Amino acid sequence: MNSDNLTIVIPTHERHELLRRALDYYSSWQCLVIVVDSSKDQYTDTIPKNTSYLHLEQHGFSEKLLFALKTVKSTYTCICADDDFLSPSGLINGIEFLNNEQEYVSVQGHYISFKATKKTIQKFVIYHQRLGFKVDSDSPTERLIQTFSPYMQHFYALHRTEALVESMRLASKVTTLLCAEISVALIPMLIGKHKMLPLFWMARDSGVYSQYSTSVNSSNRIIKNWPEYLNSDEGQLFIDGFSDFYHKYTHETKVQGQELIKKIFSIYDKKPTVKITRYRVKLKEQLPQFIVAPIRIIKRFYHNNLYRKIHTIRLRILRVPGYPWEDKTAKQEWLKMKKTIKKHLIDNK
Repeated sequence: MNSDNLTIVIPTHERHELLRRALDYYSSWQCLVIVVDSSKDQYTDTIPKNTSYLHLEQHGFSEKLLFALKTVKSTYTCICADDDFLSPSGLINGIEFLNNEQEYVSVQGHYISFKATKKTIQKFVIYHQRLGFKVDSDSPTERLIQTFSPYMQHFYALHRTEALVESMRLASKVTTLLCAEISVALIPMLIGKHKMLPLFWMARDSGVYSQYSTSVNSSNRIIKNWPEYLNSDEGQLFIDGFSDFYHKYTHETKVQGQELIKKIFSIYDKKPTVKITRYRVKLKEQLPQFIVAPIRIIKRFYHNNLYRKIHTIRLRILRVPGYPWEDKTAKQEWLKMKKTIKKHLIDNK
């Protein structure tokens, strides 16, 4: 990977084993990698020459990303989780696409997830329901509706850097972690268009290394009720912040922006995974653990072993491009990812 016009930003928190694996993978890439670490203790292992390490212990998730993004000089930036792996060919093609398509502000491709054990590394398709996803209306308002109908994350897409900076300016107004992801779907779509290309983009680790919370005091919490959240003091800060950006980029009134963001969240709140999460949280609160535990085991078996396998086989049969089993370059990249995963095998739940 060789690009002076690209920066990869890796946020991390108390996961130095995963960071070690990520730095090993990206150490040979000819682009700038910025690690922004809010762990209590600094990372003390060797930092590769292409990597800038920022230790920001007192910063929240969006705050530390904003701090890092303000230092970026390249035209394009991609955020990557510390447990995931970006495809170099995907990024190269993404840069070429954005260079040629100035009305587009971000681009991404196809994703797989993997589950690593001492014996095997299994891979599965994810986000397969959104293949061919694009947000291409000439109207910023319509683009926002497109993005959430149904919702597809833009967080790990390649962005024009300024669009990501603006996204984190909004997200940093609140503490809720999920608002960072949503902000990256909101603000760039006020600026330009988005597309999912038929190419390999990222391998995502399906292991669970961090726990989410239902506490209102936790930035890593699950939002059980979005209308209730938006009516809270923090939710109102987010609405007001969005309406400012909406006015800035569309010259429409802030009141129209407030009405639009409420409409968008009403669409988002109807998303099946949001409903399932809400019902699952309620179930866990009401049922005793000896009943919840078997349900969790059954769900994991179905999701990890049956559901994902069925759709992976389906896409293989259809010979959908942009996956390691269909594309020669993607296959070679996946083998390099596997080599790094095996070298740094990490226990997860």
